[in-house]
Amino acid sequence: MADKVTLKCTRTHGRWNKNDVASFDPEKAKTLTGGKKPAWVQCEPDAADEVDDGKDGKGGSGGAAKKAAPTA
Repeated sequence: MADKVTLKCTRTHGRWNKNDVASFDPEKAKTLTGGKKPAWVQCEPDAADEVDDGKDGKGGSGGAAKKAAPTA
């Protein structure tokens, strides 16, 4: 298995939002971090553990949108 490079998103990029952390193959990571204003920067591998996935029951909707009750 190839090593992965952990990156942090610095701005919205496709389906990714600012401060998202993800691991990519080294070739893909090089592409994402290149350029004048890269959307991704390299970060520590353990940064992925700090991401709030909404599954711990502590606040947030866990990705589910809440609808307002209909008014009469």
